[in-house]
Amino acid sequence: MTRRVKSAPFVRGDMSRPEQRDGTEQTPDREESSVTPVTGSGWRRVASWILVLLPRLRVSARGCESRVRERVSTVDRGQVVMLGVLLLVVIGSVTFTMAQLDLAPVVQKRTEAHHYTTVEGNFQHVFQAVQSAGHGTASSATIQMGATYPRYLFLIQPPGPEGTLTTANSSSRLSLTTKRGNGLHSPVSGVDSMLQHQNRKLQYSTVHLRYQPSYIRFQPPPVMTVTGATASTTYEGGTTVLGGQTVVSGREISLRAMNGSIALGQRDPLLIQTSPLSASTQKIPINGNGNSLQLTLWSRLSKKTWKTILAQQYSHPSTSPCSYRGGTQDVCNITKPDANHVTLTFKHGTQNNSLNYYVSSALVGVRTVHQARLAASPPADYMVHVSPKSQSVPKKGQTNLVVQVRDNFSNPYAGEKVHAKIRGGNGHFGSSSSSITSEAKITQQQGRVTFRYNAPDRNTTAHVLVWFGNSQYGPTPQRKKVTFTVKVQ
Repeated sequence: MTRRVKSAPFVRGDMSRPEQRDGTEQTPDREESSVTPVTGSGWRRVASWILVLLPRLRVSARGCESRVRERVSTVDRGQVVMLGVLLLVVIGSVTFTMAQLDLAPVVQKRTEAHHYTTVEGNFQHVFQAVQSAGHGTASSATIQMGATYPRYLFLIQPPGPEGTLTTANSSSRLSLTTKRGNGLHSPVSGVDSMLQHQNRKLQYSTVHLRYQPSYIRFQPPPVMTVTGATASTTYEGGTTVLGGQTVVSGREISLRAMNGSIALGQRDPLLIQTSPLSASTQKIPINGNGNSLQLTLWSRLSKKTWKTILAQQYSHPSTSPCSYRGGTQDVCNITKPDANHVTLTFKHGTQNNSLNYYVSSALVGVRTVHQARLAASPPADYMVHVSPKSQSVPKKGQTNLVVQVRDNFSNPYAGEKVHAKIRGGNGHFGSSSSSITSEAKITQQQGRVTFRYNAPDRNTTAHVLVWFGNSQYGPTPQRKKVTFTVKVQ
C-alpha cells in the first residue's frame, strides 16, 4: 500500500521541483532526465525568477554606487593637482619639441642671412679703409664678427655663430714686370733705375684678410676676402665682388700691398684699423713703347670674373702681339697662372703710337684695435735723380743737384741721411766763399735733398757722387748711388 506524501505548497520564487498534478512525486528513470525542458510553462517560471531577483540587483547596484562615491570622496585632492601638472608637462614637452624641430631652424636661418648681409657691408668699408690708407689717410672699419640667435618661449638656441678673421700670406705676391717686345728698343723710364737692378721686376709680399663665420644653417659657410685690389664673397655656387676693382683705371695702375698679422675668432664686433706704411703720393711714369707690362696679383677670382670687373679696360686683340692701336681699353690679356693668382697683360706702344702708363704703389698696415704695434714701414731702398744728371754751368756759376730717396714702393722716404762728394774736377758745396767738397743732408717730407754746387773760375768737368747708406767705397748697392756730371765752361 502506497503512502501518500503531502507536498509543500508551491511558493512563487521557489526554485524546487514542483509536484505532479496527481499528488505523487515524479521519479526520473535516468539522471539526465531531471532537467525540466523549457516549455511554455518553463518560460513562465524563468520570468517569475527574474521578477524576484531584479529588486535584489537594484539594491546591490545602489550599494556599489554608494561605496564608489565614498571612495572617490576620500581620494587625496593633491593627486588631482599632480595629474594636472603632469598633463601640462606633457603639453609643454610636445610644444618644445615642435618648436625645436620647426621654429628653431627658421629663426637660425633668418639670423644668419641678416648677419651675412651685415658683414658684406662691413667688408666693403674695410676695403675702402685699405684704399684710404694707401693714399696716406689712416682709417678704420668695424666688422660684426658674430651674431646671437633670438630666444623665444619654449625655444632653446645655441649661443650663435662666431667669426674667424685671419691674415694669410702664403704664396701671396704682387709684381709688375716689363718685357722687351718685338725688337723695339725704347727703354722703360721712371722706375727703370730700380728695375735694372732687380731683373726688371718689382715684387712685393702682401697679405689678405679672410673672414669665415661658423654658421649652422648655411653650409658650407661663405668666405669673405679683402685684398689690395678687390673685396669679394665666395659661397657655394658662386662669387660676388663687393665694390669692383681698384687696380686699373685708364692707364693708371694702382698697386696696394697689405701687411699685418691677425688671427682671432669672436662674436663681439671687431674694430680694424688701417694705416699708411708707405703712402702713394706720386705716380711713376713707365714708357710702354716696346714693353709688355704684366701685373700679377693674388686673387682666387676666376678669369671670367676678372673679365667682368675689367670690362671697361679689357679688350682682347684679334691679332698678336698685344700692341696699342688706339682706344682706352689697354688690358689685352687675362690669365690664371695658378689658382691663387691672376696676371694682367697691358698693351705696349709702337713707334707710331706712343703709350705711357702711370704706376702708384703703397703698403698698408692692417691691425685690430687690440694690437698695440703696427707693422714696420719699409726702409729706404733706392735713389733717383730729380734734377738732370748732366748739367752745364758758367765759370763761378752755381747749380742745384737734387735727388730723391724712395722705398721699394717707389714712395718718398723722409729722414734718410744722404752724402755728396765731388770726386773729379774742382768746385765746392755751399756758398760761393765755401771750400767744402763733401757734405751730408737729411731728406725732407718728399724724400728730397738738394746740394748746391759752386763752379770754379776755369773750365772743367766735375763728377759729383751722391749716396746713402754705407760708404761710397763700401758695399753700397748700385741703386743707392747716383752721379752728376757738371761741365763748367
